[in-house]
Amino acid sequence: MRFSASRLGAKPDLDNVSDADWETASGRAHAMEDLLARGARPSKIAVVAQELGLSKAMVYRLLARYRNNPAPTELLPKREGRVPGARRLGVEVEDVVQGLIEGYYLKKERPRVIDLYRQVAVSCRINNSHNRLTKQSGLGSNSWIQP
Repeated sequence: MRFSASRLGAKPDLDNVSDADWETASGRAHAMEDLLARGARPSKIAVVAQELGLSKAMVYRLLARYRNNPAPTELLPKREGRVPGARRLGVEVEDVVQGLIEGYYLKKERPRVIDLYRQVAVSCRINNSHNRLTKQSGLGSNSWIQP
């Protein structure tokens, strides 16, 4: 199953959802409809949790999602963690890290990882200060180049 990278949460790409996942969502939707029709008492939640092979807490979460939007797509299995392709660091920081790994760390006699970390931190601070100065002055990083 592929996930859309445009969202913060991991939402499935509906064109690529497997038949098994649709069947899971359909079974969950049927169970949620039954809970809504007959009342979502704790004893019924426990029974549904056992039938679906889920925890009671997960059934409560599914029920809340289904109440909010009663569509089987809300009950598709969601992937935990970050969306594939999402990055934690900005492009500039990744460039700094990659450059220091290649130029500073990947040597026959490698420095300690903590020293690499410190170099990354110093470089990022220097880049951040440079970026703030160029933004404040209204000059771009290549301000000497005339358009």
